[in-house]
Amino acid sequence: PILLSGGHDLDILQGDLYVRGGGDVKSDRDVLAARDVRARASITTSDARLKKLINALPTTHLKELMNIKASSFQWKEFPELGTKWGFIAQQIEQHLPELVSESEEGIKGIDYQGLVALLVLSHQELSQKVEKNTARLNQFEKILMDSDSKEVK
Repeated sequence: PILLSGGHDLDILQGDLYVRGGGDVKSDRDVLAARDVRARASITTSDARLKKLINALPTTHLKELMNIKASSFQWKEFPELGTKWGFIAQQIEQHLPELVSESEEGIKGIDYQGLVALLVLSHQELSQKVEKNTARLNQFEKILMDSDSKEVK
């Protein structure tokens, strides 16, 4: 069942379901949508008070991320939605199986929040490498400049 609190109204307009009003919409089961879910804003709960066993990710999985390929595709059931961009769950599962889950019907899905966390961590690692390599390059340029100025004398 879907529980509505806070004075919600349900409207069906031209085949679309609208939930209007304040408060929460809650479901004790998965909410499935065959088409896009649209909202003016979307916030994923991430409060530390609701979590336990919080640990920093130990590695960036940069090698695995390098093997993931972004794809363009069309949904078989909804070609009218046009071309979309994203990932293929089976392909991600080969490299990062912890990011893929499977429904009771056998349909695979991707934990995009987990993917974003790995992408941020990898970006941080690459930024540190760029900074380190820039500092090394600056040192080499200084040595080369000093060497050139000594030869001119």
